[in-house]
Amino acid sequence: MTGAYICPIYDKEKDFEYGYKLVESAVKCGTSEDLYFVFSDQAQQDKFMDHCMKRFDKKPGKILYDDPLKDCRNPVSMKKWYGIRALSDQYDYIAAIDCECIFLKAQQTGKILDEIWNAQSFLRCNKSTVGASDVKKCAEALGLDQDERLIRETQGFTLTWWFNEIPVYKASDLNAFFEWLDEPDRYKTVYHEWCCFDYYVYVIWLILYRDMHLRALPYTNIAGTIEGLWGSLSFNKAGIEKCFNTHWTSRNERLENNERLCIQFHTDRRFTGNRFVRFLKKVKRMVLSIGRQIK
Repeated sequence: MTGAYICPIYDKEKDFEYGYKLVESAVKCGTSEDLYFVFSDQAQQDKFMDHCMKRFDKKPGKILYDDPLKDCRNPVSMKKWYGIRALSDQYDYIAAIDCECIFLKAQQTGKILDEIWNAQSFLRCNKSTVGASDVKKCAEALGLDQDERLIRETQGFTLTWWFNEIPVYKASDLNAFFEWLDEPDRYKTVYHEWCCFDYYVYVIWLILYRDMHLRALPYTNIAGTIEGLWGSLSFNKAGIEKCFNTHWTSRNERLENNERLCIQFHTDRRFTGNRFVRFLKKVKRMVLSIGRQIK
């Protein structure tokens, strides 16, 4: 089995610096040939690739999506899907990640992504508030919020699967998925709806057209449980990861406690300062997230 990672990236704020750290980890772990970045224009692509060559003496893969996406409210999903389409005839599996990730160990990418797909660990869910609200808004935008199967699988839109596992796409599904997406208004809907995250849409399609089933685990979180581990006060984070059978994590401490982990994500969510300051920053992030749902 073959596999690849695609990562949309922009030359803004610290994204390129996070991207360089991702490339550095890929070089160390021997996965740089399986890593592709999706760029917005030629100048950004040249800048990033030239710097990688100077810094690491290696370049990751590159995909140019030369589209300004000026009125797009969901540019990250658009760039991920563009990269996935571009690689769909070259690999058996493609995983969509963000630049704030690092690889943790050497891996056979195709083998790992095949393992995730066959175990269906990407379908493991938790009760959620904000995350489940995003799922419902996504379904509403696509005109699927009254679909009985989707209501049943999401337990009345109370579950989320977002970032509980590395988001894996199976290449043999992609022609059918994109044909469905390209039908009148769906792609346009996702283009203009922030809550239609790429992997929400794909898993909804898998539920409706590939007879896949969500697996709810006994956890409740504002978003995905694994996504929330970076700020969680739990003393059993490795145990939670193992319950989800996940291959990545957002936590930052004692990662050696879980040998299954291949990737760390949300490396940008690392608060410095004393404990009280860190607590205030966590509260601020939660308030901003909830405020987004109210708008």
